[in-house]
Amino acid sequence: MAQKSDIPGNFWRELKRRKVIHVITVYAAVAFVIMQVVNMVVQPLHLPDWTEALEIVLLCIGFVIALFLSWVYDITPSGVKKTKPLGTIKHVDKSVPKSSHSWKIATYISGVIIIALITINFIHGRNLNTNLEKSIAVLPFINDSPSDTNAYFINGIRSEILNHLQMVKDLRIISRTSTEQYRQSPKSIPEIARELKANYIVTGSGQKFGQSLSINVQLVRATNEKQLWSKKYDREIIGTKDIINVQSKIAQSIASELKTTITPDQKKLIEKVHTTSLTAYDLYERGRDALPEFWIEVEDFTALERAAKYYRKAIEFDSTFAEPYVGLAEVYYVKNYWSDYSHQNSLDSVLILADRALSYDENLSGAYFVKGNYFLLNGLKEDALKQFDKALELNPNDWMAFYGKGLLYEHDDYVKYLDNLQKALLIHPNGKESSTINRIIGGKLLETGFIKLALSYFTKAFELDRDSAYYLSCLGGTEYDQGNYKKSIEYCKRALMNKPPNYFELIDRLANGLYYDGQYREALIYFNELKYKNPSVVYAFRQTGSKRIADQLCNQVKFYCDSILQSNPHNYQIIQAKYDLSRIYAFKGDTENSIKFYRLYSQMQNWELWMVTPIRYDPLFNSLRNEPGFQQISREIDVKYQAGHERVRKWLEEQGMLEKGL
Repeated sequence: MAQKSDIPGNFWRELKRRKVIHVITVYAAVAFVIMQVVNMVVQPLHLPDWTEALEIVLLCIGFVIALFLSWVYDITPSGVKKTKPLGTIKHVDKSVPKSSHSWKIATYISGVIIIALITINFIHGRNLNTNLEKSIAVLPFINDSPSDTNAYFINGIRSEILNHLQMVKDLRIISRTSTEQYRQSPKSIPEIARELKANYIVTGSGQKFGQSLSINVQLVRATNEKQLWSKKYDREIIGTKDIINVQSKIAQSIASELKTTITPDQKKLIEKVHTTSLTAYDLYERGRDALPEFWIEVEDFTALERAAKYYRKAIEFDSTFAEPYVGLAEVYYVKNYWSDYSHQNSLDSVLILADRALSYDENLSGAYFVKGNYFLLNGLKEDALKQFDKALELNPNDWMAFYGKGLLYEHDDYVKYLDNLQKALLIHPNGKESSTINRIIGGKLLETGFIKLALSYFTKAFELDRDSAYYLSCLGGTEYDQGNYKKSIEYCKRALMNKPPNYFELIDRLANGLYYDGQYREALIYFNELKYKNPSVVYAFRQTGSKRIADQLCNQVKFYCDSILQSNPHNYQIIQAKYDLSRIYAFKGDTENSIKFYRLYSQMQNWELWMVTPIRYDPLFNSLRNEPGFQQISREIDVKYQAGHERVRKWLEEQGMLEKGL
């Protein structure tokens, strides 16, 4: 019996004699390191989702092979030799021999590595939610109801959870429009998360049958699809409070899981019951579900009318229910934005409805947003800024408010313009509008001299909407602003073949590109299509031998510019008139007046690449290039342009965008 009881001890000593324990320890340490490295590079290198699973399989196979080799073979000073069984060795001390010094060191180091990695993973696992940026994408919920007619209700639950989360400043919540693209998507959670730049994903399903509601929601860490939180809610819907209670609890639970503090004021807003009428609430949800179809289905105006009908009916059942008024204001704003519906009465309705909503609830971010748009369209920048700021105070994740606010700074502050648009893009990274945001960010980066970065945004816009005409037009503009007119002409002509939406902008760029490239006859063809009468046209006619026409046009352009300066219209027209008069006087050989108006033109503070480059290549200024006055003004313009470039460069560095090569 004593011999049998010693079998485990003998086996353990044999494992140590064959150095199997050393190999296991070292192999485990190496495997841990490999797993950590793979885990770190899977996302940045966009490796397939099965990469980590394959890694585990290979490490397991390697472990079995390592065990076998360590049992059969031994590393000795004279080389690798097959280990002899203990029973075949004569006159040997059955105690375990001392291991070599190198094996001991390797074993001890490996043990330390294992303990360290386990500790780091434990701490990392506990703190990952607080270390990662708290960016969340709430994916479309699955409707498990017996009837598809209840889909709007499940969509409404998801939208309200998203709205509640948007109120929390520490969270970055991806917009509903962006996540809506994945309603029927076969893509995995890590793939969706990479495209949306989200670290966490909320998924859910629900069903409504009569007055019974059942909602099941999960919070998942996107990198490894680990479920962080999950709960099922079953409720009998007796009043609107029952629905709102579920929505607010889910939002607060998600925020709590991510160690995010919800302030008492935010909690009060999240839990607020906006109407006690179940019918009004139901009609409002139907309207809210219809409105996004306008954007998703490519300007489906029937969706707008359907949304408006439900909002009006909701108000009939509860005239103090604030949200439907905001919904109607949004409908009128969208109608007014598109020329088919554009008239002042429609636009005034936006303001009236928004104010009515705020009279019932002063904490509706959507009402402030539509008011901001109203003032923006009416050119009241200060009033618009106040409204957008108030909207963002209540909803720090309102991408449209960031977008509207950014537009206010387009000509005044490049950094604020780019910063607000970039924030809008982070919240709304996917969808039709995000391609526009990418393009206009790219445009401003091009104007401030960041060519490579601008091209990356133009490329992203193309990846989103696959609009080759717009993409070619952007490439043409990039070459044009750098003075590469032959390449610009090539891109612009290719864009025209694809029926671009910005046709006249493209024709203008093509006409001017041909002019600066010295192709005057062809330039006149495109100038004629635009019906332009400017100094470029005057010069082109002179160069093609039509001196009489050139002189007539010269007088007409001068008269028009003088009239502009006397009538004092829009600031842009004044600036353009000063520039054109400088060029006209240069054409007439009047150096003094040409430099005078060039000086007046140069008083602008903000200069962009598309304004600076033509001056360098304009043949009308060839006679002035050696004039000290002209050279001095040109240097001052370059200094102003470089100052704007430097401000943007500093902002890009602060954002880490230059280092990332974005």
